[in-house]
Amino acid sequence: MIKPRSFLLVLASLFLLACESGGGGGGPIITPPTGSTGTPLFFTYDPPGDLIDGTGRGVTSVGVTDTAIVAPGMRFPIESGPAYANSQVWGHGGAGGSIFGPSYPPAPGGTQGDAANYSYPWKDNFCENRGWNAPKCPAGKGHQGQDIRPSTCEVNKHWVVATENGRIGVVGTVSVELVTDTGQVHRYLHLQRPLAPGIVSGARVGKGQKIGRISNITGRKSDGSFVRGTTVHLHFEIWDGNSDGSRNYGVGPLPLYTSLVDSYKRLLRSDLQSNFKKPLVQPCHTH
Repeated sequence: MIKPRSFLLVLASLFLLACESGGGGGGPIITPPTGSTGTPLFFTYDPPGDLIDGTGRGVTSVGVTDTAIVAPGMRFPIESGPAYANSQVWGHGGAGGSIFGPSYPPAPGGTQGDAANYSYPWKDNFCENRGWNAPKCPAGKGHQGQDIRPSTCEVNKHWVVATENGRIGVVGTVSVELVTDTGQVHRYLHLQRPLAPGIVSGARVGKGQKIGRISNITGRKSDGSFVRGTTVHLHFEIWDGNSDGSRNYGVGPLPLYTSLVDSYKRLLRSDLQSNFKKPLVQPCHTH
């Protein structure tokens, strides 16, 4: 059965030109520009909750299908595009079912630099199989956020920025929490150290201010060196916040896919030329 696919054409009128005549006929359609792989540069995305087959907890393919935008007006967390929301575990170069058991499908092989990882459509992976508490997911547990690849898999190159005005909350080994003035906690994981100047717990930040750069780190060793245990990506979460700025664990992480889609559309509109003229796939340097 073919699943429904929702396609968003960002400012398609710039590329698709039709001439209306007295009889209502259309003129020629201009072929949209393509990246270095020949992939159309239009931004497309699969529906919320449409996980890769068999990757939801309990070997389902359904996450949270609610289309509500939980963070209206937020800024996209990566400074510039293009960016690609998809699975790290079940993308090319991921571990796939090998870490969860034979019931789960394998990853497609290859490396994280595979062109398929750096192309549209986006894919929701909130509620993908994990052991973390996620009350809003069908199984009550799952992946608590969305994984987003920047335009290349280069370590310590791509900046993440404040999605809202607020203050810096908990700064962990590889994570940073932004306590927003809207009453939410936005959480960024796999950020390289050092962070941007002035990014310390308690500091005020403005929407769009640089926070840190995307990496593949998952921790530190006893000698202080980084553990690079994942692919190069930003793991981003949205939570309701408590009055003290902590995350509301009772509610759990919020389904954020549609909020990211909404904010990415604004990012593309604000930086259309550079986002649509650069190749979709650029050299991949992981060192």
